[in-house]
Amino acid sequence: HGDADLTSLTAVGFRQSSYTSAADLACRRDAAISWIQTGANAGAGEQAFAGAALDRGRDGSPILLDYVEAPFVAQGSRHAETLIYGVRYGFELPDMAAFNWLGDETGRFVFSLNA
Repeated sequence: HGDADLTSLTAVGFRQSSYTSAADLACRRDAAISWIQTGANAGAGEQAFAGAALDRGRDGSPILLDYVEAPFVAQGSRHAETLIYGVRYGFELPDMAAFNWLGDETGRFVFSLNA
């Protein structure tokens, strides 16, 4: 199934092969940097969980993590920033002469509200 040469490559081998150009690698790197700086969290950029320190820059790369302070200290802790409400109400029309003009296909009526 598939190209035998391609499926046998490791991640490092793929990056070094003719399948991946320098322009492709630069595009992926730039996209990752953009996501970290401004794309994540609806445009606010990357933020550490529970106020822990999160520093990037290992080996001079803006992508590689250099330091993560106590990543599991607040394990199980939750902070709600968004609360979602949902309401759903449904009914079927009773079999009454007043609704004969609708025919036999009255179905079920459902009203939903989400906020």
